[in-house]
Amino acid sequence: MLWLFLVACAVVMSWLGVHHSVCGTMVQAGVVHRNVRRSKQPIKFQDRLNNDVEDLIAQGTNYQLYNREGVGEFRVIQIHLRKAGGRTLECTFSGGGREDTFSFLAHPPFSDVRSKINFGHEWRWTGAQLRRAVNSHSSIVVATIRHPLKRLLSALRTSTGRQSCDMKKVVPTLAQVPKHNSTSNIMNVDKMNKSFGEDARLDKIRGDREEQGSPQCCLVGHLVACDEAVSLIRHREMTPEALASMRTMDLSMNYQVKMLSLMPKVAEEEALFIPQNDSEQTLMVQKAVDFLKQFVEVTIIVDRFAQSMGVLSCAIEEKSGHKLQNIHSCSNYNPDKEAHREGGAHTMDGLDDVTRRKLEEKNRADMQLFEWVNAKLDADVAKYQQKNCYTRTIVALQRCVKDREQNLKYVYKRNYHIVGKDPQEVFNKIPSKTKRESKSISELIVEQHTCYIDTKT
Repeated sequence: MLWLFLVACAVVMSWLGVHHSVCGTMVQAGVVHRNVRRSKQPIKFQDRLNNDVEDLIAQGTNYQLYNREGVGEFRVIQIHLRKAGGRTLECTFSGGGREDTFSFLAHPPFSDVRSKINFGHEWRWTGAQLRRAVNSHSSIVVATIRHPLKRLLSALRTSTGRQSCDMKKVVPTLAQVPKHNSTSNIMNVDKMNKSFGEDARLDKIRGDREEQGSPQCCLVGHLVACDEAVSLIRHREMTPEALASMRTMDLSMNYQVKMLSLMPKVAEEEALFIPQNDSEQTLMVQKAVDFLKQFVEVTIIVDRFAQSMGVLSCAIEEKSGHKLQNIHSCSNYNPDKEAHREGGAHTMDGLDDVTRRKLEEKNRADMQLFEWVNAKLDADVAKYQQKNCYTRTIVALQRCVKDREQNLKYVYKRNYHIVGKDPQEVFNKIPSKTKRESKSISELIVEQHTCYIDTKT
């Protein structure tokens, strides 16, 4: 069809006295148009942007980068533990992304390559896949860790009031759980029966535990709660003191060690419901450390964020040559101001000595892991602290902290058009149906501010 067009065009152009190179120009324009339409950018998204593309590019988005032919890709594989700062990595390395979400207007992390990062708390990688990522120049494996008590209290703050747990759809906690591919936050009996194929061993385990009066447990927000504890969380009545004292909250303890020690063999939604054995804690910690040593190149400690990002910046540049130019600090918006108040009830400073000691004892394995990760970060900082990749990142983050209030914006997670300086204003613009379904403003809005890194230094 193309050669017929060229012949016909040449004849017509000759009759009109116009140079036949015009035909080539028309074909080239058609190819360009076709390439644009075949780009990874969704067509419906382009239609909606209309003439706003130039404005978006002026704001620093990655639109041109993501639609340019021959541009490479750098992938960040994140072991995203709950309430450990992973949202910032998601924002940073999806900056300028192609999706119609809060990350689209974010400035891209690199100037010369596209970036990708996995979202959510699920992992589907095998050990072999993680090894390939570690050995590749176009990817890096990162995990986020947080002080165990701070992480637990953050989980409590953001989980209170959540309604996502239906006690009619939970199964007893199981000592051994076969692998399956459910992506539900709730351990649904019918769904599990179907995915396991009515596994006889599972039925026996379930039956034995039901006879023993095993608790009924589910994930409420970011906490695994059993029996009466579920109601306390849903009705905003769970306190740090109750969290430390109630046996029905024990599945939420040592979360970081439990997740890392079971990776990559057991999916998160399964690992959450596996009871802990105090006699196995030392082994669990060792397995978690072994996983980090073998598969994770950089571990981000949220409590030492600037140093961690300095190390990550250097590790990426050392491995791939790409310079990190933007960091987007993001977190779910929490409307409970009391929860954030210095010395407030749900903060470390607000804990009484008895409650603190109880929580430290119940999270002894996580505390041991945290100590090891801190020592590892000390060694990484000593390795990179004299390099430009490290110092320029530290300088950028220090400056960013000072300018946070000025640059902070609130964005609806699913649509970057709904953005503003006031969270209530943003919330009011969110569709009513979505607000009714979520029942929590913290599930809908992200706080976001950008730290720009001067890569010329």
